[in-house]
Amino acid sequence: MRYRIEKIVEKVPIINNEISMLDAIKVFTEKHIPILVLKDTYITIDRILEMLLHHRENLCDVLLNDVSLYGVKLNAFMKRTSFINIIMKVSTLSGKYAIVKSDKASILGAITPRSLFSYFKKYLTLNDMRYFLYRNIGNRITPNTSITGAIKRMLRNKSIFSAVLFRGKFKGVISSYDILSLILEKDTLEKIMEEKYGYYYETSVSYLDYSYDSVIDSKMINTSRLRSILSKYSNVAVVNNESLEYFIDDYKLTEYTKKKLVFRWYDRL
Repeated sequence: MRYRIEKIVEKVPIINNEISMLDAIKVFTEKHIPILVLKDTYITIDRILEMLLHHRENLCDVLLNDVSLYGVKLNAFMKRTSFINIIMKVSTLSGKYAIVKSDKASILGAITPRSLFSYFKKYLTLNDMRYFLYRNIGNRITPNTSITGAIKRMLRNKSIFSAVLFRGKFKGVISSYDILSLILEKDTLEKIMEEKYGYYYETSVSYLDYSYDSVIDSKMINTSRLRSILSKYSNVAVVNNESLEYFIDDYKLTEYTKKKLVFRWYDRL
């Protein structure tokens, strides 16, 4: 069988011109992509959060700076590298993303938690997924957590998603996109430009709109629904009434795909 690396790559925006951090945030939130490729660097949404946390005293300046100043040097896999070698190398990477170039050195796209899982999802079994869900509760916060607290928790857990719980009851899921979208709100942006940064950083996540797109009722869980939701949203919350039984975020999904699905696929070659 001939394997095509294009099948495992997610298309990402490629920007060759100078772009500010603020404009990059607009691209992330509008397109809901986790990575942005620049001329000689790339930047992930995780990296954006890291910069927001590290520059709490001069956020206004950072938002107006060229985002490539905060990017990571562009190292990429070449398309001509064998499919198996790329997959095995990706499986040993500590990060969640990998850039892939064509033979002509143009960017094909990025391997992301969502795209990696989507390719290998047919090897998912409900039994090992239940086991994995049981062992990995994912990232959780409460509604009164500040934006700063939410960013710290996401960075610590290497995830762009958090499940929100209040007094043991599941309220929904928030993402890094929600945290960045708050910056773009007129009132918030005006306060930031006035260097009143507390208006943003001290806001609680209860202000954000919680998502229920990736929620599954525990009574309705099956491999088909898991495959569908994880392929689309790269996270899933399994809920029983108002109680959160399991939550798997994008980082945990990557770990599961690498440790279980990729090697299950390899064993069957």
